[in-house]
Amino acid sequence: MRGSFGDHRTVALADVVAREDFRRVWRARNDEIQGCRDCPYRYACTGCRALLADPEAEDSKPLKCGYDPYTDSWTDWRERPGAAATMARYQARLHLPIVRS
Repeated sequence: MRGSFGDHRTVALADVVAREDFRRVWRARNDEIQGCRDCPYRYACTGCRALLADPEAEDSKPLKCGYDPYTDSWTDWRERPGAAATMARYQARLHLPIVRS
């Protein structure tokens, strides 16, 4: 995801939940997301908001969604124009700290 709400070892969950930026993400509904708002499956879909088709737009559809509600068709999301480049951007930003005990 674009932002971080803190390290679970040092930040209390109650403090995270109290933050407005966290609440904005928590309250996001498929009715507010590009493409999803027109999808007949939007109320059954659990969609992943961590990877967005357009990382710069908060209301972008999930990158890995292969359904097009305008043509009523399913395709492999990796075949969508720009999907490979977007995934490469995410992978380049990926940073997972190694925790040693």
